[in-house]
Amino acid sequence: MPDERACEPSRWPGFFGPIFALGAVFALVRSLLAGATDRWVTLGYAVMVAIYVAASLFAISNTWSVLARAVLHE
Repeated sequence: MPDERACEPSRWPGFFGPIFALGAVFALVRSLLAGATDRWVTLGYAVMVAIYVAASLFAISNTWSVLARAVLHE
């Protein structure tokens, strides 16, 4: 009988939600204090979140499972 937890979607992506929210608050406060939006901070934040979302989706995909099996020779 397979382990039921193996079939559940991973909950680890939720760990980073508060971190990204805090980053958004810092970027907003920086923009308010500077009186203008810092494009590099905003762009860096957006790229970081986009890469994280892409990595999270890739990590739970079948493609990742196939790649992991190939690398681990299972």
